[in-house]
Amino acid sequence: MTIEFGKHRSGGFVEWDGRFVGLHDPPGDTSGFWDGLDQGKLRIKKCGGCGLVLHPRRIVCRSCMSMDLSWIDASGRGTLYSYTTIFRAPHEDWAGRVPYHLGLIQLAEGPFLFSEILCDAPTLSVGLKLEVTVVDEPGGRLTKFKPASP
Repeated sequence: MTIEFGKHRSGGFVEWDGRFVGLHDPPGDTSGFWDGLDQGKLRIKKCGGCGLVLHPRRIVCRSCMSMDLSWIDASGRGTLYSYTTIFRAPHEDWAGRVPYHLGLIQLAEGPFLFSEILCDAPTLSVGLKLEVTVVDEPGGRLTKFKPASP
């Protein structure tokens, strides 16, 4: 099954092959993010008009409405804003992964990312300092976060 999305500028497609992980044909407006992952880096966007740092999916600055956005390397550090623990697998392929933790992370640069948190449940708490790790998954490379080293 192929699902079209992003009709505005990117014209990207997601192919679903029964797995929940990985994009086979990411939209063009996120290519810098995926290229960064191939190099083990987390990339986000920065507005050339006002300097605001933005989420990788943004195509227009939410502050000044400029489309002059460029890719920058993020520090990879952030703070856990909110989280949940998944006890029931969304698909049978993930049955061996439960429980796992998903969280909303505010990057040191400002934007929020949604990601899996790699740690034990007792370690989780709002305000936990995290750092990114790039993980090779069957569908491609993904960002995940783990507790930051001191």
